[in-house]
Amino acid sequence: MKLFRPYLWGGRVIKLARRLGMDVMPALTRDHRVAGARLGWRDEEPGLLRGAVVEGEHDGVPLKLFVANDLDVIQQVHRKGELYEPEELAIIKGTWDQHHEGGAFLDVGANVGNHALFAAMVLGADKVIACEPQDAAARILETNAALNHVADRIAIHRVGLSDSAGQASVESASNNLGAARLTQGKGGIELVTGDALVGDQPIGFIKIDTEGFELPVLRGLSGTIARDHPPLFVEVETANLPAFEQICAGHGYAITNRFQRYETSVNCLAIARD
Repeated sequence: MKLFRPYLWGGRVIKLARRLGMDVMPALTRDHRVAGARLGWRDEEPGLLRGAVVEGEHDGVPLKLFVANDLDVIQQVHRKGELYEPEELAIIKGTWDQHHEGGAFLDVGANVGNHALFAAMVLGADKVIACEPQDAAARILETNAALNHVADRIAIHRVGLSDSAGQASVESASNNLGAARLTQGKGGIELVTGDALVGDQPIGFIKIDTEGFELPVLRGLSGTIARDHPPLFVEVETANLPAFEQICAGHGYAITNRFQRYETSVNCLAIARD
């Protein structure tokens, strides 16, 4: 794992940062708790997005990861040059290798791009559709896609998915962007259905991690699921498990794998029955 410092950066990296609307600035101070290069968005003062570009790899594939806050639950793993939730990623890869017959990888709750980068760079997905309503997370995701030269394959949508169009508010923790929770109703977050978002685009895999919002997300994707029968990898809060199982059964899916990392939720892999 390496950190890129400003005086070590090649011209192409500096040009990339500037194309993204960022300034290359001196090394971070101690209060940011990240050593190395600092990048700031020119059009936002105060509250610059600052961080380090970390070099790492996954399954032998080299990666560059932008870390804005190394106290964040996911970004502190990226800070080591690693991807988050490697066991879950291994389940996804095995399923992709066995079942994928074409179609885009839909990442709902993409956060800073952990799974989107994995899909584009390790799985080799031709198209990744990433949904992330939090602007701070989406901007890091955009940076990660550009740094790894896969921006042309990762389409980023700053919206939340639900079972109907509307608005939502978001509640998030400063050191855990991935724990953000949506509440449907009033707010500054746009909600759309997954079916409306993907349209005629064939979907070959769906990953959902939306902190308890997985049921409306799935209901809004019912047409896509019925049409394409993609594998589903969904973080399901334990209170929602019975309803999730009913949705799977209604689509003719079987839950073939469960992996529990947290006490209050379980990652479920569901596959369409033949």
